[in-house]
Amino acid sequence: RQPSRRDIKVDMGGQQLGRLERTFQASLTNNRLKEWSTRKTTLKQRLEARKAQTRE
Repeated sequence: RQPSRRDIKVDMGGQQLGRLERTFQASLTNNRLKEWSTRKTTLKQRLEARKAQTRE
């Protein structure tokens, strides 16, 4: 049986969906990493501020 145009379209759709899912996952992890790094920097800044206050 020869694959019809519809079958090909469905297959392409599946591939595109997979690609979208992968990029979505990647962006999610990137955002999480960014969030975490910013949180870490703010924590560091807070610690530094606290140290400075105690020094005064």
